[in-house]
Amino acid sequence: MMWVESTTSPQNVRPLTGKQSLFVENFIRNGGDAANAAREAGYSEHVAAHATRDVLRSNAVQKAISVGLAELRERTYQKLASLAGQALDVLAQIAADTTAPATARVSACNSILDRASFARGAEAPVIDGTEQELDDILASI
Repeated sequence: MMWVESTTSPQNVRPLTGKQSLFVENFIRNGGDAANAAREAGYSEHVAAHATRDVLRSNAVQKAISVGLAELRERTYQKLASLAGQALDVLAQIAADTTAPATARVSACNSILDRASFARGAEAPVIDGTEQELDDILASI
């Protein structure tokens, strides 16, 4: 059961009904299609057809959707962040693969530089060091 803050309740917390909880879950899952979310939650066809007016007006539902979307954004960010290292490793492997087509290698290098905030045409930072030190830095990336 989902719980949301309520500005009208003395306890400041009010549970959503079962249908409201299902509506919120379906609304978030389906990308914001209120009519389908209402149908999937078990609301009548009449309510589903007017879900924006009838269900979304509830402050509790609005708050639950807001909280749910924030949680979805956070989970998505965490998942992408966890995959970023793997993606960089793949790009580095392609860039270093002398048997890969030149276009693939250049594309991988461009992607690495773009992710490192080196825009095309922008000045790259100057790194002092010997050629060997620079090779060691590049090898560690």
